[in-house]
Amino acid sequence: MNFLAPLFLLGALAVAAPVVFHLIRRTTRDRTRFSSLLFLQPDPPRLTQRSRIENWLLLLLRAAALALLALAFARPFLRTETPLNPNPGKNRRLVILVDTSASMQRDGLFPAAREKAEELLRGAGPGDQAALWTFDATTRRLMDFTEWTALPAESRAATASGRLAEVKPGWGNTPLAAALTTAAERLAEIPPGETSPGGGEIILISDLQEGSRVEGLQGWEWPQEVFVTSIALTPKQTGNAGLQLAPDSSPLAAGEAPQARVRLWNAPDSTGEQFQIGWAATGGAFTGPAQDVVVPPGQSKVVALPWSADLQSAPEHRPAQPPPLNSTIQTNSNNTATSSPASQPQSQQAGADFKSALQHSRLILLKGDPASFDNTIFTAPPVTTEVAAWYFGAESLTDSKKPLFFLNRALPESRQVSVKLNPVPPEAPLPVILPGQPAIFFANGAIPPAQASFLHQQLQSGRTALLILSAAAAPALAEITGTGAVPLEDIKAVTYGMLSEIDFKHPLFVPFADPRFSDFTKIRFWQYTKFAATALPGSRVLARFDSGDPALVEVPVGQGRLMVLASGWQPEASQLALSSKFVPMLSSLLEWSGAVITPPAQFFAGQAVALNLLGLTGVGPVSVRHPDGTTTTVTPEAGAFTAATQPGLYTATGGILTKNFAVNLDPAESRTLPLPTDELDRLGVPVRRAGSRESVDPSSGPAPAVETESRQKLWRWIMIAALAVLLIETLLAGLSARRAPAPGGSAV
Repeated sequence: MNFLAPLFLLGALAVAAPVVFHLIRRTTRDRTRFSSLLFLQPDPPRLTQRSRIENWLLLLLRAAALALLALAFARPFLRTETPLNPNPGKNRRLVILVDTSASMQRDGLFPAAREKAEELLRGAGPGDQAALWTFDATTRRLMDFTEWTALPAESRAATASGRLAEVKPGWGNTPLAAALTTAAERLAEIPPGETSPGGGEIILISDLQEGSRVEGLQGWEWPQEVFVTSIALTPKQTGNAGLQLAPDSSPLAAGEAPQARVRLWNAPDSTGEQFQIGWAATGGAFTGPAQDVVVPPGQSKVVALPWSADLQSAPEHRPAQPPPLNSTIQTNSNNTATSSPASQPQSQQAGADFKSALQHSRLILLKGDPASFDNTIFTAPPVTTEVAAWYFGAESLTDSKKPLFFLNRALPESRQVSVKLNPVPPEAPLPVILPGQPAIFFANGAIPPAQASFLHQQLQSGRTALLILSAAAAPALAEITGTGAVPLEDIKAVTYGMLSEIDFKHPLFVPFADPRFSDFTKIRFWQYTKFAATALPGSRVLARFDSGDPALVEVPVGQGRLMVLASGWQPEASQLALSSKFVPMLSSLLEWSGAVITPPAQFFAGQAVALNLLGLTGVGPVSVRHPDGTTTTVTPEAGAFTAATQPGLYTATGGILTKNFAVNLDPAESRTLPLPTDELDRLGVPVRRAGSRESVDPSSGPAPAVETESRQKLWRWIMIAALAVLLIETLLAGLSARRAPAPGGSAV
């Protein structure tokens, strides 16, 4: 018997109350008045007989009533053991779901899973419908219902077992929720020739480790007549230690060497605590001195491994300036480069980059852990991405009264991203922008028509620019946006203006949406340029002045966008550059425009790697070299590389740009403690565990613990029994009250 609220069983201790009350020694209450007690010595009353229990039946009835009440409040329910096939004579629909995630590489797990699946396949009857699926990061169908029924009955199990024999555990994580819901939806479909859902049984064969992703089951409505049989596998040796790369985005101090920070944790059920960690080669041997680390079970520790000089020289070509003179550059109508250096063909350059990357790539190795499937981390050498910011205007970097001076000091700088500001005076030649090169543009006031036409072409190709308005900038605004002339009027505020009606839902202002940071009233504007936002087709006003005039407007131009700022940020025009909002706004603009992309320090096996995270959009097809040397081509339409199925260092090449990125095991796979037995029940999954007393009758449909108790309602029968006992006790007590108690005793 099981209980939903077992703490109420403590109420059964109240059965001792009747016994205690009747056995307490009492003094007599009879009093006799006497004239004087002055000459008498006090003497306690003498009892001729101690308290004793005369009516044992009455006492037992009262104790039984209290015990039954406590039992009813504990809400008991029954679970009976059921075999894997509770109805041998009935045709079944089965989905055998075999876990092939990375944690199944532990000693003995997957052979046991294969053996259990083959046993189930052989046990399927001629009229049964069986499907064999495997799952890790994705769910794969080795055999479905239609193929099973199309095969001869005598060869079904052998065919399915043969396909399973070719499967090995991969490197993906364990999305258990996605696998279960997909299988449940398949069983809930209406079979051919039927009019109602077929239902059936999902037999889950897995290690059910703590890192399984079950969050997707929360709130999911489980189909009727579909239940799950859980077969939990246990490894031969428990315990595990895992590694996780901890990214560090803080800027490096002068002369500081970059470090790879690794978090090492030890599972609570581990038996060892002595480990070694260090840089290693592909063969599995340390390439330098290893660090001895002590991590007790259930604890974690962060270890810093300095990058040596040779480890930091892995190639990654991301130029922020025009290529050298020995390169052949051809420009199209958009003035963007389209060819690679003439000194070396592109394919040979990519191959050389890959070989060099392999030579310089390193992995972090952990020794001392018996479960070695998660004891390595591949790392791509730290590379700073250079972003080109082009400023069009007749200003000097040293003029402290102009916007360029403040912009140069406010652009972000970190160990991942370096933004280099390039002034472009009116008489300077137009810059050459390479395909896929991170770039953003700023323009102040009136700029030459050639520069305005150049910005229009860059915006058409998907880039972003910001234009500081003035009355003289009307021709440039019309040329950049490709619209007609827009009337502009310079306004000097009588006192000062402030921002209002800010669109905090726009990505530019989302970082300020919190009420703690949304106050812009302290930024005062002394002068601005008045214009009508409606004159710019498709424009969106992101902020207005308190006068109602637009302050910041987004204008779509082709695939890109132009940000129109009605006032400058220098002190002569406003207090924007001196406020605490200026630097975060610039960072938000750079990230939203796509000029600054901070890719994750690593990707996980089975995860889709978006090309925009690698900075390889707009460069045509991208060639990705796998750790084993094979190559996959990703088209711009696909937008992501989805074949990162194994850990290692990958090299992506698009145009003349090369990007190295590391793929590792999902850290959740290292959490190998068993999942709590009631976790799936809590999430509403109708689970029965094979060979366990916690199994339930599958014919009743969904039956988690709460639903099982709700269906059985044993507490009602227990309450009826308690009332019956109290009724008998009342009748017996009434009969006993008619009899006089024995002298010197107390009767129940």
